[in-house]
Amino acid sequence: MPIMKRSISFFSLLSVFILNSAHGQSYLLDDMSSKGEIAIESRVFDNDNNPNTEDFGVAFFSRVEARYQNDEFSHVFRGMARVDRKDQNRNFVTVEDAYFSTRLIGGGSVTLLAGYKIFNWTATEAFHPADQVNSRNFDGELENLEKKGELTIEMEVPFWQGIFSVFLMPRFEEPKLPPATSRLGPGIDLERAVVVKDEDAISNQHWVPQFGLLTRQNFSFGDISLHVLRHINRNSPLYGTHDFDTVSVPVVIFPVPIFRDIIVPFSTRLVPYYFETTQVGGTFELMLPVVTKIEWAYRTFNKKTGILDLSKAPVNPLDGFSADAIQKPQDHGEIAIGFEYPFDHDSGSETYLFLEFNTFLGLDKLERQAQSVFQRDVFFGIRHGLNDFMGREIFLSTIVDLENSSERLFNVSYSQRLSDQWRIKTGIRVYQGKAEEGQVPQGLELLNRADSFNLTLTRYF
Repeated sequence: MPIMKRSISFFSLLSVFILNSAHGQSYLLDDMSSKGEIAIESRVFDNDNNPNTEDFGVAFFSRVEARYQNDEFSHVFRGMARVDRKDQNRNFVTVEDAYFSTRLIGGGSVTLLAGYKIFNWTATEAFHPADQVNSRNFDGELENLEKKGELTIEMEVPFWQGIFSVFLMPRFEEPKLPPATSRLGPGIDLERAVVVKDEDAISNQHWVPQFGLLTRQNFSFGDISLHVLRHINRNSPLYGTHDFDTVSVPVVIFPVPIFRDIIVPFSTRLVPYYFETTQVGGTFELMLPVVTKIEWAYRTFNKKTGILDLSKAPVNPLDGFSADAIQKPQDHGEIAIGFEYPFDHDSGSETYLFLEFNTFLGLDKLERQAQSVFQRDVFFGIRHGLNDFMGREIFLSTIVDLENSSERLFNVSYSQRLSDQWRIKTGIRVYQGKAEEGQVPQGLELLNRADSFNLTLTRYF
């Protein structure tokens, strides 16, 4: 912990020195602040009798934040790290926010920002169709995944009842997918991610221009945001091998044999392919006794995108070969509708009820399943806070697949303070979903019996 504090202080002092040198001004140390947390995280999964997976994990987690702000300039640094003693493939280190910003033009009405940033474009609790800017760490809670910061240059100006911003992202940050040892993944290791812009631009180099526009408006009745995003779709990759070819083989069709093309993979290591997409979407929050939330997005893909069109191959690929990545991604929409009802109790405690529904539009059932674990689901949750000195809180939730009622996710968690600096959180997660005989597991079926008990002890400083 002393090392963390010295690191924060060093970063803050260095930033102040740079600002002083650049502008010849004197800044007060009172404009700086820092905070952080360290934690021990443990999770135990239901034994799957598979020696290749890790059913028990103990990880050390830390997050530090340093912030400096005055009337003209500000900077933020926030990063996190997780080291698991049992499963090193779960180790995760990332920069969340690390940017400088300054106010431009008279009165400081225009803000220019440069660096790594986490965007928060969601309004709902469990389903997030609009919040697609940041890459995620998929080895975690599916409805609340950790985000990686994105390298960004952003300019923000006041507009009407809110703001308008334009931003450029020059780099694709690769999501962290669960390794073969993880109980929260498909049980296989994947190759390095490949970015697909079009048929002539397929690369594992991640420097690729992306941009977006956003406006957020605040009214007395609620909040509205709209955005246009041209980027590499980070959260719905397609999978296939990077080394395949088409060959002609004889197929006997009585009375004579003829030759037809089939696709032959040279290896079984799968590659996640991420495709360029244009996304138009937004959020809407209506502040009533029952808070109503709508979050939506529509995604269109480059019509030239696609490594190979399977419709040209009259014979299916070899058994056991995943050909998803060599198909063209489908344009589609996604929408989530949610309701939140808070009410107070005479004891001073508060309860929040959540009800949400999501679905994909323009896709059939199999195509929806390929897009997301939550493709047509309903979420119900209860959060009850006692509002006492110990900050005790309990949260219960369930997610049910409306197209396959056997797919369910249950979650129960409890947290409270132990002192001003220590907090404990514990919970149980239960996954249900079993594929029909002869069918490839999809969605929560991949996580069947990945039930877990979690315990986290955190110290804040």
